[in-house]
Amino acid sequence: MKYYCDGSTYKNGQKGQDSSYIILKPSGKIIRKHLGNCSVNCAELRAIIHAFKICDLGEEIFSDSTICVNWINKPYKKNKRNAYLEPLILEAQDLLHTKGLSLKYIRREFNLAGLELEENPFYSSAY
Repeated sequence: MKYYCDGSTYKNGQKGQDSSYIILKPSGKIIRKHLGNCSVNCAELRAIIHAFKICDLGEEIFSDSTICVNWINKPYKKNKRNAYLEPLILEAQDLLHTKGLSLKYIRREFNLAGLELEENPFYSSAY
């Protein structure tokens, strides 16, 4: 079974940034979560972690975030850019290995969750 996930941030890195994520389950069910003030990489990681938690052993998860997929799939190397995300990266790595999951990069135009998020964005400022 395949899960697609995507995170998005309105005004990323600026005052008033607002984040959310979306997960598309194999059944077609959509999970949306508003996160509030966090970076786009944080939103992407939270989407991946949520997908990891709800999927079954050995399933595939797809994300269009090259950097997050690499942080999770490769040995973690702390640096200034990702230090604040370390707990999320380590949690994701633990879930990936514990559940025998597969996290794969997918180009944006093929990420079904990303396409849904583009068509139907949701941020608190939109309400």
